[in-house]
Amino acid sequence: MNMRIHCTSWTLACAFLTALTLEDRAATVTATLDPPEISIGDSAQLTVTVSGSQEQPSVPDVDGLDITSVGQSTQIEIINGSMTANASSTYQVTPRHDGTFVIPAIHAGNAASQPITLHVDKGSGTAATAQPQPPQTSPPPGGGPVVLPPPGPASAPPDASPAPQGRFGSIEVTLPKDEFYVGELVPVQIKAYIPQDVESSVTDLPQFTSDGFTLNSLSTKPEQTAEVVNGRPYLVLTWHSALTGVKTGDYPFTLQMPLTVVVPQQLPRDAFNDFFNNFFRNTMGTKKNVTIQSAAQTLKVLPLPQTNRPAGFAGAVGQFEIEASATPTRVNVGDPITLRLKITGTGNFDRVSSDMLPGDSHWKTYSPKSHFDPSDTLGDQGTKTFEQPIIPNDAGVTSVPPVSFSYFDPDIRQYVTRSTAPLAVAVSGSPANPIPGGAVVTAPAPPQPSSASPTADDLRINRLEPGSFVSTLRPLYLNPWFVAGQALPLLALLAGLAWYRRQEIESQPHRRRATATQQAIRQQIEAMEQAMRNHQTDAFFVHARNALQQRLGQQWNLRPETITLADVEARLGQDSQNVRPIFQMADQASYSDLHFGDADLLQWRQVILNELAEEN
Repeated sequence: MNMRIHCTSWTLACAFLTALTLEDRAATVTATLDPPEISIGDSAQLTVTVSGSQEQPSVPDVDGLDITSVGQSTQIEIINGSMTANASSTYQVTPRHDGTFVIPAIHAGNAASQPITLHVDKGSGTAATAQPQPPQTSPPPGGGPVVLPPPGPASAPPDASPAPQGRFGSIEVTLPKDEFYVGELVPVQIKAYIPQDVESSVTDLPQFTSDGFTLNSLSTKPEQTAEVVNGRPYLVLTWHSALTGVKTGDYPFTLQMPLTVVVPQQLPRDAFNDFFNNFFRNTMGTKKNVTIQSAAQTLKVLPLPQTNRPAGFAGAVGQFEIEASATPTRVNVGDPITLRLKITGTGNFDRVSSDMLPGDSHWKTYSPKSHFDPSDTLGDQGTKTFEQPIIPNDAGVTSVPPVSFSYFDPDIRQYVTRSTAPLAVAVSGSPANPIPGGAVVTAPAPPQPSSASPTADDLRINRLEPGSFVSTLRPLYLNPWFVAGQALPLLALLAGLAWYRRQEIESQPHRRRATATQQAIRQQIEAMEQAMRNHQTDAFFVHARNALQQRLGQQWNLRPETITLADVEARLGQDSQNVRPIFQMADQASYSDLHFGDADLLQWRQVILNELAEEN
């Protein structure tokens, strides 16, 4: 009588994993407290690790202590075919008064931890102890997303300040003032609080919701710190930038930043799903696009006053100093002099401009050129240098006239005009033919007489003497025989290389075998994926085993079809933890039906491809 077994994917997976990989182990519960001694205002971290059990730890209430859960993680180890799951739960322990507190044994099923003691003194503690900065993150070329570190416990530095709370995080914006002038460059600090107990990735940089401001470009590699706010650990991304008001008025604004988060999902309740809910809660979930934002603020942008505005004012706002120089200082009429103006200070250097020296009857001038050398990362401090060529039109000029620069100082709320002192120069000589504007016209030199004196015979009418004749005017390189002659050496070289390559391949049988093995593996993978599309679980694992046999046969110098489960266990030992189940399920397919869901087959497909890649 031919018996066939039908079961759902979850029931079969539960029975299979339990039969093949789980061993009965005594459950253990371990509790640690770091640090064991703190002061009032500080917090300690309680970590409870449960091994060999699916039960959740039960932390008892302790009078005088606030114990808050801040994160969970699961680690699975497979050694010699046995699977052990270690589930760690992290809690924030904050005392309400000083004294010695005993946290009783923490139970998980039939196992329990040892009691632990916390000593709290009356010292002036901080909000939390500092923690080393987490590793820096790097986006993909091109401004790709920034992947945040995995969830984990964190502690706040002494100066950590509370931020607006949100399920997936929030943004804090710090400005030195909430009222400034149009064009004024104002430094701004932006801090994004990302909860460490939520798997997240940053998909774009923070942006203002108001069109009344422009924000300097933000770095894709912000500063990263870890803080605990209201008992919850956060990864904090910090940017330092500057904003500029572009039009007057009162503007409410928020700062927003998009995130991609993984929202955990719970499977329907049954025996096998409870196992996954308990041990894989941090890896099962759905991606979701969310936006975190700052609290609403209102900024006032003031207009620049019209009263006492200088004629040469071009929009510079800040505090500046100027310095001028001219080189060379001794020239002749018509020789150029380079006039330099350096403007140094703090402000919006993109609006710092100068017409330098205007032209007049004594000077011919040209348009100045400029370049900016910043002295900080924000670009609001540095030196802008202008260079202008000027040419004296008259001899006896003794100085370059002063150069003026006007700007608005927001601190004193007034316009300021600064002027340089005259620059001493000495101009001598006179132009050969002065014209309006200072240009000099020089008469062309007369042509030089020929060294040979003409004779009577040289005065006859020119005659054409015919030379030699050719049959065609076609260039030599276009003749077919010439092109063929140039191609022959190249063809000979290519033929020699092809012959050498063929001889090299034929002389190395192992390369031919490797090529054949790789082709056979590709065929088995294609058949495996076709079986997965047709929901044929049996055929899926048979083709998966065949692909692994091809790879192992190449490595062990055996015929692939002769490799069995016993060979895998004998040769791979502990390294067979992923290969062995595939051989076992392929064997099981010969006498019973296997029915796995699409999600299960996708996970097995990835395991198989990883094994083939590692063995390659």
